[in-house]
This record gives sequence, structure tokens and C-alpha cells, in this order.
Amino acid sequence: MQLAPTPAARPLSTALQLLAESFQTAGISVEQQVADPLPTLEVDADRLHQVFVNLLGNARDALTGSAQTKKLVKVEVRGDSRAVT
Repeated sequence: MQLAPTPAARPLSTALQLLAESFQTAGISVEQQVADPLPTLEVDADRLHQVFVNLLGNARDALTGSAQTKKLVKVEVRGDSRAVT
């Protein structure tokens, strides 16, 4: 594990960029609301990135088989609370 100062929004942002095309292909909209400013965290950025990729990928997979007409993944980061819905 390699801990380093990391802007809090960076691992999430890179995960969203990585998965953007697969969300678009699946007809899923992604809405992102990130509070500003967010702190710098002492984290392993690669591991945190992988957590976000897994969570977002699970959300995409769950909605891909859904009969819903409007498919939306909403990501919010506010202060000390985080939510992926």
C-alpha cells in the first residue's frame, strides 16, 4: 500500500472517465455533484480508484438489465459524507 496526499475527488473522477463510454453504451446517464473544495487525503489512490471502479461498475451492471426507461447513476461527494446511488 502506498499512501500519498491525494485530492479527494481525483480517484472518483478518473474512475468516472474510465467507465464513461460503457455507461453511454448502456444508455445510462451519470450525474456527478462534488462539493468544492474537498480536502487532500492521505490514501492509496490506486486502491481508492479501484473501489470506485467496482462500485460504479456494479451500478452499471445492475442497470444494464433493467427495464427502466430512465437509467441514472448519481454520485455525490459532500464534505465528510459520500454516497453512490
